Amino acid sequence: MPDFRIVVDANVVVPLLVAEENSALAFRLWKSARLSGKEILAPGLIIFEVTSAVYRKAFRKLIDWESAKSAIDVLTKLNIHLITDPLLLVRAFEIARELGRPTTYDAHYLAVAEHFDAIFWTADEKLYNVARDKFSWIKLLRDLEGDVT
Repeated sequence: MPDFRIVVDANVVVPLLVAEENSALAFRLWKSARLSGKEILAPGLIIFEVTSAVYRKAFRKLIDWESAKSAIDVLTKLNIHLITDPLLLVRAFEIARELGRPTTYDAHYLAVAEHFDAIFWTADEKLYNVARDKFSWIKLLRDLEGDVT
């Protein structure tokens, strides 16, 4: 598998923006990817998922509104290559069905990684456990060690 691209999901990006349990691992992955010149990809829906997660944290008073706004400002500067290819919608639909997922959201990340022959990093253990046997290139952030990308 080529090593010049990675795909990340919202569960990897949110901890970059607000302090969470996975923040140190997310920073480690991000720094390694950037230092090694990797292109970071995600389906376009990531910006809506991350914005919603940050908003929800502020709404639940887990962070203040100013911190939430700052996090969204940082999101706009992360330089994630957003993929919006309509042809990947069909593949995401197929993947969600193959994995027995109730929605297609996670499958979009898998479709992007598959299409671009990239490693996909997630902090979503349920997704990882469902997908790891079918997609050998899915990696769980929690298991990060050694060569991260």
